[in-house]
Amino acid sequence: MKIEVEKLPKSTVKVTIEVSEEKMKTFRDKACEKISKEVKVKGFRPGHIPKDVLEQHVGKEIIKAQTLDIAIPLSYAEAVTKEKLQVVSRPKINILSEEPFKYEAEVAVLPEVEVKDYDKIKVKKVDDKADKKEIQEAMDYMRKSLAEHKDIDRPLKKGDRAEIDFEGQDEGG
Repeated sequence: MKIEVEKLPKSTVKVTIEVSEEKMKTFRDKACEKISKEVKVKGFRPGHIPKDVLEQHVGKEIIKAQTLDIAIPLSYAEAVTKEKLQVVSRPKINILSEEPFKYEAEVAVLPEVEVKDYDKIKVKKVDDKADKKEIQEAMDYMRKSLAEHKDIDRPLKKGDRAEIDFEGQDEGG
């Protein structure tokens, strides 16, 4: 498989992929296998139809279309992985030739970012010390939020937590 990557403007690349004849044959075999499982031909079990009989029954164009449906995603994924492209969109596919099978995929990638003079940037140090009042407020908040509530058998006092279960009805029920 031959892969060429051309950088285009606006974080886009054009990947030209040429798939070898040997690889296309394996994709065609997979396509025939898939079609033979879905098609019923008298005298043959699904999935066991010979390629020449299948070609006569469904036609070359169906097999060719299914082959491309398998070949393009697999070869594209292999090319993206091999070239270590950071793809962020679906590719726009343009078939250039069928023998040998060659196509272009135009796709958006993550932009290349170069930060200059970052070591010259000065950041002021912030005083991160808390005073006693802030510490006390944080402790009080944590104490209240993590407190366990217990039932009591005495009259309520100011500061107690009350849970009231109320059911009301009017004169009509």
